[in-house]
Amino acid sequence: MTVTTESTSLRLSGPAGSWDLSACTAPFESAVTLPAVCYTDPAFFAAEVETIFRGDWVCIGRADEVPEPGDYACVDMVGEPMVMVRGEDRALRVFSSVCRHRSMPVASGAGNARSLVCPYHAWTYDLTGRLVGAPEMGKTPGFDAKSVCLPEIRHAVWFGFVMVNLDGQAAPFAPPLAPLETRVAHWRLDEMHSVDHYAFDYPWNWKVMIDNYIECYHHPTIHGKSLEPSMPGRASYFEPEEGPFSIMQMPYRKGHRPTDPRRPGDDAPRLPLIETLSEDELSRGATLQILPTLLVSLYPTHMDYYCMFPEDPSRLRLRKSFCVLPEQMAHPDYQAGIEQTTANYLKYAPEDFGVCRGLQSGLSAGLSRPSRYCPMEVGDWRFAKYVAERVTGA
Repeated sequence: MTVTTESTSLRLSGPAGSWDLSACTAPFESAVTLPAVCYTDPAFFAAEVETIFRGDWVCIGRADEVPEPGDYACVDMVGEPMVMVRGEDRALRVFSSVCRHRSMPVASGAGNARSLVCPYHAWTYDLTGRLVGAPEMGKTPGFDAKSVCLPEIRHAVWFGFVMVNLDGQAAPFAPPLAPLETRVAHWRLDEMHSVDHYAFDYPWNWKVMIDNYIECYHHPTIHGKSLEPSMPGRASYFEPEEGPFSIMQMPYRKGHRPTDPRRPGDDAPRLPLIETLSEDELSRGATLQILPTLLVSLYPTHMDYYCMFPEDPSRLRLRKSFCVLPEQMAHPDYQAGIEQTTANYLKYAPEDFGVCRGLQSGLSAGLSRPSRYCPMEVGDWRFAKYVAERVTGA
């Protein structure tokens, strides 16, 4: 297979996966978007699994999901079942949930337990991953239970987000994010509690979701009656690149920010404001992409984020979570406010999901070709550049 464009030398060849994506890593002024094959080819997806989802840091949730000793939560990332556990020593650990006997997962869903027990043959592991029970195995010559444990997966907790590196070879997660940490400090993300989750299963490539999330170019057309009246897309802008992340600022239209007096007829309940935010921070929302997959939205009243779990080139499991501070939860307006906040999301989210479905369909067409970027798509270029460099090793 060979794909060419009139304006670039971009080439993709071979069903086994040999890709020249140099046109996607060019400077923004001359770069083009990722070609369709990057969204549809099983070989390209397999390369992403190894270089990105196993080779880099990806988010699986937040530490506050397992607050107490014995709490656990299971996730499956690119076919790797994992369990996030809070030990009796209150330390958070992430293990492979695959039993060391016959590979049956030892846990599912979420809950609280004193140990992890395989439902197949009752092999039992304590909360540090050590095998502490193996029925009848004492009769097996040379079997040493003390040498058996669930494999621990390398993880880092950053501002409450639990990040994992499956192959254990990535550079430390936090140091490159130091410039971002100062920018989000007033939201006190590490103190936030996860209060609502929504799970989705969608027929499109994981990159389609990110491409749409990190630009406001589509707001006037797709969100004309939902987001555009309060956050005009053309007012958005990207902060200068400082690390493996993008920050898109989204100023509120005058008279629409949460601190403004309610307009006549506007009796919608609202979450209490985050009191540590500056006047400037109260005047806008912000969308963050922490490469590769952590997508975070910051507002004057809360934070929400997406966890992404790709299944194949055209299927994505997605989880949306909403987070607030403890003092907000104690406020009399909290319950009505969070219900209104999530209701607003469920109102405009289908607009994006319809777009993503259409994009995947178009990318599967034979005449799909890469394009130049609009100035409002800087985040998309940074993301495409990252993908191209990781997969090709450039």
